[in-house]
Amino acid sequence: MPQDAPFELTNSDAALFVLAAERNPELAAMAAEVRGRENALDLARKAWLPDFNLSFSVTGSIQRMIGAMLTLPLQIGKIRAGIDEAGAGVRAARAGLRERANDVKAQLVLQIYLARDGDRQAGVLQQVLLPKAREIVETTREAYGTGGASFLELLDAQRVLLELRLEQARMDAMRRHAAARLEAICALDF
Repeated sequence: MPQDAPFELTNSDAALFVLAAERNPELAAMAAEVRGRENALDLARKAWLPDFNLSFSVTGSIQRMIGAMLTLPLQIGKIRAGIDEAGAGVRAARAGLRERANDVKAQLVLQIYLARDGDRQAGVLQQVLLPKAREIVETTREAYGTGGASFLELLDAQRVLLELRLEQARMDAMRRHAAARLEAICALDF
């Protein structure tokens, strides 16, 4: 397995929350929906305003006519129902936005935990367990060469070393997966 630069999550947790709040595409779409519902409510409220139309016409060179028309809103129940419906739409959109924001925060917390825990476990593997396992393999190989250990003991020591390397690869994959999920939530390439 080629050893490229180890993944490291350098952003603080607070910075990740700010990035997610600012850049998450789902939250941005839901915020736009809330703004649209608020505009619909403003439009429904304008149904109370009377319509006023002016007209002007010229026939030939002598006859001119000016007209005006005023339309009063008389369907009070319909107007109130429209305003109530638009208000309910605004409240529903805001509730949906809050719910999705809470879901995003929960996903963010989980992925931060997985990334940080993966960092911790990778550090233990890299700094403690793998050096000890290599040391045991070397000691067992030397003991096998002098007859102090069996071939089965040497194979067992090498198996443990390989299992730890496999676990290191799993930890790295878990950390990278968590980082990819964080990037998706924050809509940013770390």
